[in-house]
Amino acid sequence: MGSAATFLGDIVSGVYDGIVDAIVDQIVGALTSGSAA
Repeated sequence: MGSAATFLGDIVSGVYDGIVDAIVDQIVGALTSGSAA
């Protein structure tokens, strides 16, 4: 049970990190493209 919870937690953390990275990339891309300036 504990190992399963840790495994699921790692998956959720990985997915969350991936989503955050994608959002940051979108924001940085928009800012550096000059469209937001």
